[in-house]
Amino acid sequence: MASPLHLSTHMIPALAVLLLLLPASAAFHVPSFLPRSSLSLHPSPSASPLLPSRSTSAARRGGAFAARCDLAGWAKDNGVQAGVLELATFEGGLRGMKARKAVESGQDLIAVPDDLAIRVIGDTPSYPSKTLVDMCSKDAWKVLPWYARLALLIVAEQRMVSGGEECKREEWVQALPKSLPTPLHWSDDQLMAVGYQGLINSVRAQRSKWRSLYDSVKRSASKPPSESEFYHACELARSRAFSGEYTAPLPKEQFFLLGLLIACSEQFNLMPGGTAFFGGALAVAALFAQSLVLPRILGIQHYVVCPVIDMLNHDTAESSEVTYAPFQKSFVVVASKAYGRDKQVYISYGSRSNDQLLQYYGFVEKDNPNDVYQITDIASALKPFLPDVTTDKLMLEREKG
Repeated sequence: MASPLHLSTHMIPALAVLLLLLPASAAFHVPSFLPRSSLSLHPSPSASPLLPSRSTSAARRGGAFAARCDLAGWAKDNGVQAGVLELATFEGGLRGMKARKAVESGQDLIAVPDDLAIRVIGDTPSYPSKTLVDMCSKDAWKVLPWYARLALLIVAEQRMVSGGEECKREEWVQALPKSLPTPLHWSDDQLMAVGYQGLINSVRAQRSKWRSLYDSVKRSASKPPSESEFYHACELARSRAFSGEYTAPLPKEQFFLLGLLIACSEQFNLMPGGTAFFGGALAVAALFAQSLVLPRILGIQHYVVCPVIDMLNHDTAESSEVTYAPFQKSFVVVASKAYGRDKQVYISYGSRSNDQLLQYYGFVEKDNPNDVYQITDIASALKPFLPDVTTDKLMLEREKG
């Protein structure tokens, strides 16, 4: 008869770590106190948060779903946890998400596995040669801004779907809006009819910049995207992405094996207990430093387009945030306030003026507390009140202090 296995008291801490860090397939809940890194929605020129409005963001979401698209079923099949929310259509055809049941402040609303997201990491991300073959050269990729890189990755997904290839994100790709009614697509006459030089100048600069980016991509590749493909994907990237300090996923399996090694060392006297635990502690510290500390020291950012999360609409009063849970390897949205059943759930895209909202989303927000008005010609603006004012006089007064 085999002798019973006796567990030494030294093994208890190791087994505790082992149970906590069992692989995700095991029926154990990962505690909510594990560290998360905060991210911000990020389609603005300055790479900070942005917003869609509840009354007008139907332009962003409307017409998004193809008849055969089942985004909710796809999300569930791919491990997205959004049990308290469901996709819904609101007044005016606005697509968004509502609460299935009462939601408490601080409650996790959505958790999306990070392998479903499309993202670029750092200012010099590695070149995805397999994904962008024939679409963009490595040299061109290096100098593109974050949103153009995301745009090319989105185009690659769209090409796989349209070409009938297997695509993990097919339903999400089908759910993306086919167009955005932004000033980028207005005629010159329509743009001038706005009568607001600040917006006119911004849109002209955007057109010039994006045309230059497209030309650099086109010159570098044998099968580049069409100009309209590229511009539309850039709009999708700018209007749906978020950014923040990069946090690498913590290698849960390595922690599990480490705990197992310590437990076996203790049980079978493979090495002194103190040595095993000291070595294990150093290994854990190194893994945490690599995932959580080093990226922050180096200031590494990542830019992410995340399915399902991108279906949440904006409310400027909201403070719900997107975080990254490294042990769960998921992007998580946490409620900033309580919601009643069937109420639409929002997140904040940040402090954005109506100029930015119109330029990159195609809508404005009523009573936007972050709105500003750009005065590009102060002298002309003052003419009705000071007929004799000129730019030279204003400059002279400025020099006088």
